[in-house]
Amino acid sequence: LITIDVFRDMGIAFAFALVGIFFVLRWQTASSGLALIIMSAIPLTIIGIMPGFWLMNQFGERWIGGAPDPVLFTATAMIGMIA
Repeated sequence: LITIDVFRDMGIAFAFALVGIFFVLRWQTASSGLALIIMSAIPLTIIGIMPGFWLMNQFGERWIGGAPDPVLFTATAMIGMIA
């Protein structure tokens, strides 16, 4: 249950980070269109990150910290994605 709460909160933080990035880019470029074009690279990071973690879960280490069949996409990994 705590994991679900953490990921929910991290998802909300990701949304706020995206809005903040948009406003900073809008202020710097004075153009909403240009800010959105710059931000269009963000989905590409998700496209790269999620298959990478899927592959790690399929072919990576199978016993980590005493837990068999671990899920490697953790809250720390999500912080890295947001960064």
